[in-house]
Amino acid sequence: LVEMPDEIAKLKKATSIYCLCRETHSSGLMVACDECDEWYHGPCVGLTQALADRCEKYTCVRCLVTKSIRTSAERSVAKIRKWTDWGELIKARQVEGQKHQRKVRRERREIEKRTLEIEEGTRELSNLSEVEGGKVANRFVPKVVPQTPSIIAVAVSNQSPPTPSITGSGENVESSIRKPPNSVKLEDGPTSALSAKVAEPSVVDEEKSVAKEKIKKAQEIIQGCNERLSELEGFAHQRKDREEKENSMSSTLREWLSKVHRNIFKPASEEQIAASRPLPDAKISECMQTLIDESISLNIAQFPDIQIVNNSFHCFAWCLYAHTILDKKPKIEEIQVLLQKSEGITFPDERALKIIRGIYSRCKSWQDRARAALLPSIETKRPF
Repeated sequence: LVEMPDEIAKLKKATSIYCLCRETHSSGLMVACDECDEWYHGPCVGLTQALADRCEKYTCVRCLVTKSIRTSAERSVAKIRKWTDWGELIKARQVEGQKHQRKVRRERREIEKRTLEIEEGTRELSNLSEVEGGKVANRFVPKVVPQTPSIIAVAVSNQSPPTPSITGSGENVESSIRKPPNSVKLEDGPTSALSAKVAEPSVVDEEKSVAKEKIKKAQEIIQGCNERLSELEGFAHQRKDREEKENSMSSTLREWLSKVHRNIFKPASEEQIAASRPLPDAKISECMQTLIDESISLNIAQFPDIQIVNNSFHCFAWCLYAHTILDKKPKIEEIQVLLQKSEGITFPDERALKIIRGIYSRCKSWQDRARAALLPSIETKRPF
């Protein structure tokens, strides 16, 4: 075996365990996580060959749970920095106001664009109505192109006309009649196209229906933009009222968030670290619960920044519990409990929860099919 590295690689591949199911390598589809280099079976994580071909970078459910912890911590630290530094507070509010202004400008530009479309469609309808009634016919004058007589025609006109023979043929009579030298010829002008439109009312009706549909669609878009503008105006008033309330309680907010920073994110002793660590069964620690109760008693729990920090406590507890379940071979009952404990928590990234829901639904479906195959109903008679 020492002199046969290929056989050693095959032996390791056959004896190593992978994926959430903790089974060996299979001959089917397997995908590697770009974060932790762990291999996963395609059916276990709900990945087909078509999805794998379109996926440039795959992140497993364990790494997504870890990212949720990191993102929640970063959001909470940003809120703490916002209220402990006056410059960060001003900057955060400026960014929020700029986002609101961009949304308002986008809606107003859309209204201006659709208003021009309505005006254009109205003019088009007016022109089509005039064409349908034949009112445009007087605007077009047929072009008269005079034919300059040639030298031969002038010479012939100066001669006396020959007397037609009574016994002559019809062709000689027609050829013997002299035509006036200044004869004119009417060219086909815009009236030909106009007459075609007037002669075919179905074309005009079709164009009118298209213009009306265009106007109707633009009006619906403008109505939606106006509704969103009214909502944005309401959000602006709410944000202004909230900022006034936050300013009146800024000292309380600063004191509470400083306490969160000392006890949860930067504990000074081992006892504080142990007290701030969430419990194994997805429950928050006693220290976290005390901080949440204090925010309610101080009447600051309704502010969005405080809600984000309180939600991060529950997110930490759930993610740590999810790691303990996913690191070993999880049972379907454990996954069901994990999904039940995720209710009421807002995650910064829902992809991990989506993958876990897919795993649970597939396992449940496999169990139902196996149960139906092994335990046929009494009413169904099958030959054996």
